[in-house]
Amino acid sequence: MTLSSSHLLSVPTLLLCGALTTTLFAADESIRISPQIMVGTAGVEIGVAGEFRLGMWEPVNIRPEVFINDDADVGGGASVLWTITNSFDLPARHGLQVGPRVVYHNSDEEGWELSALGMWSIALDDSRTRRHEIEILAALGVLQDREGDTQMVLAASGGAAYSYRF
Repeated sequence: MTLSSSHLLSVPTLLLCGALTTTLFAADESIRISPQIMVGTAGVEIGVAGEFRLGMWEPVNIRPEVFINDDADVGGGASVLWTITNSFDLPARHGLQVGPRVVYHNSDEEGWELSALGMWSIALDDSRTRRHEIEILAALGVLQDREGDTQMVLAASGGAAYSYRF
């Protein structure tokens, strides 16, 4: 796997942006870092997501993500998730969030994806602090097909992440 010079420059830039954002949000403990793997219509994608809860909108979670796709190219996207845990009778350490997700896969076969993302989280420690969590991810939507005879195809993916709150 070889990366072009533009990819070698984009990775440090993304890391620098992530570090600056982490510094800004870490003071009020509103950020999570989540290494993740997603498997689905667009193939296997290994990456990392940041999760930002906005102070006055606690139930809203902004979740940008960056990943390496099957073609060894960098892709990315973002989702906005709303916490709906109180709508269900879940155990104390469990959480549920849903919302739209937009992703650019940046591969030879797939381009843009628009989907609905569901995230089930399970706290590994005290349910009040939720510093460590396991997240189960599922997305369903449409995907830009660059090779086929149709422009859009059904997209489905699932994955898992470990989430750490600063």
